Amino acid sequence: MNGLRLNIPMRNPGRCGRHRRQKHNIKSVISESHLPEIIRFQQWMKHSLPGRQHSDCKTHLEPAHFTDTGRGLKCLYRIEEGDVVVSIPYHLLITTNSVFSSDLQPIIERVGIIFTPQQLLTVFLISELFKKENSFWHPYISLLPNVYFSSVYFSHEELKLLTKRAHCLALEYRERFERARKKILEFINTHVPWCDGKVSLEHIKWAWSTIDTRSVYLLTEEHPLLVIDPEESHVALAPFLDFLNHKDTAQVRAGINPGSLSYEIITDDKYKKYEQVFISYGPHDNTRLAINYGFTLPNNIHNVFHFSLEDIKACLNVDSASLGKKQAIIQENGFDLNLFCNKDGLSWSLMVALKIFTIPKEFLSLWKSISHDASTFSEYTNLASKLAIRLLTEALLKAQHHLQYVVMQPKSTHFHIAEKLALDDVHILQASLKVVQSQFIS
Repeated sequence: MNGLRLNIPMRNPGRCGRHRRQKHNIKSVISESHLPEIIRFQQWMKHSLPGRQHSDCKTHLEPAHFTDTGRGLKCLYRIEEGDVVVSIPYHLLITTNSVFSSDLQPIIERVGIIFTPQQLLTVFLISELFKKENSFWHPYISLLPNVYFSSVYFSHEELKLLTKRAHCLALEYRERFERARKKILEFINTHVPWCDGKVSLEHIKWAWSTIDTRSVYLLTEEHPLLVIDPEESHVALAPFLDFLNHKDTAQVRAGINPGSLSYEIITDDKYKKYEQVFISYGPHDNTRLAINYGFTLPNNIHNVFHFSLEDIKACLNVDSASLGKKQAIIQENGFDLNLFCNKDGLSWSLMVALKIFTIPKEFLSLWKSISHDASTFSEYTNLASKLAIRLLTEALLKAQHHLQYVVMQPKSTHFHIAEKLALDDVHILQASLKVVQSQFIS
C-alpha cells in the first residue's frame, strides 16, 4: 500500500455484458436502493469492520437500473470536477493480502503452489462462493452477475464470426485462461475441502471473468507464493465501486488515499443530479472491450483498424532487393508498432511506413528528411497517399465481405458483438478512405 498515489489508472472495473447506447436519459433511471439484496449489501459495507460500529465507506452514488447500460450508479446530487465520488475502505477490497489472511493460506503454503495474483483471486472467489452465507463476502458475491460475455464464453462458431484482430485477441485470451483453468481446477478440487470436489469449468469461467472485468488496479505486494505476471497482476476487487460503468470519454483518477487508507475515485467530469456516473477502463477500442469485457460502445472514440507490414507489402510493386532494407528501417525505428487508421485518417506511423516503402532505393539514405518534410518532398507524400488509398480500398472490400458473411449467420448469444465489430471495421475504413482521398494531391 505504501507509496500508492491517487492518479493510479483504473484497471478493469465495472460490470460487463451490456450493449450500450450513446444517449443517457435520466428519466429512464429506476432506483435499486430499495431492493433487499442492495439493502443487505450496503448494511454489510457499513458494519463490516470488526470492533467498529461503522466502516468509513463514503459515496454520493446510488445503485440504479438504466435502460441503456443496465445496473450502474447515479449521483444523488450535482457532482463537480475533482469530487471524490466513491471511497472504499481497504479492508473491503479483495486483494492477494485478503487471500493470505484467509483459511486458504495454510492450504496454499502446504501444497506450495505458486499462482499469479489473478489466479489466486479466482481461487479465493470460488472458495468463498462455496461457503455461501458463511462467507464474509457473501453479500457482495450474491450481487455479482451469474454469467459474463467476455470471449471465454464464446462458442467456436461465434469465434469464427469475429474480425481478424478480434479473433487473434480472443485466442490469446482463451489460451491464458486455459493455462489458469487447469491449475485452479486441480488445486481446488484436490485441496480445498469445503468445495467437496464440485468445482466445474463454469465456476472457474465465472470467477476468472469477475476478476478480469471488475477489478481495479492495485499494486500487488510481493509474496513467495506469487509470480508477478504482467497480464495477471496488480488487481483487486472493490465492492460497490465495480457498479460503475465504462464510458470512453470519462475522466477519472483512482487509487489508495494514504491518509484514509481507502480506495478513492475522483472524477474530472461534471454530473447533474440523478445522472449516471461513469469511469474509464482505459483507451480501449471496441475490439478490446468486446474480447475482455463482452460489450461494445456505439461510437467509441478509440476505435481503430490495424494493419500489418504484410498487409502493406501485399499492395506494393517494388523490387525485392530494397524491400527488406525498407522493412528493416521501419522495424528498427518502431514504426510498425502503430500501423492503424481511424475515422480521422492514417496514424503518423502508418503514413511514415508508406512513405518509406515508396522511396526509391537510391534515396533510402534520405528517408528521415523525406518522411518528415511533406512540403519539400511532396511527390513522395503523393505516392504514399496513392498506396494508402490502395491499402484502404482493399481492406474495405475484405471488411465488407466479412460483414456480409456475419449477417447471414444464425443470431446466437454473442452475435451482436461480432456484427458490431464487423460494422466498426467497415465504418472506420470508409471514413479513413474518404479523408485520405480528400487530402490526395492530384
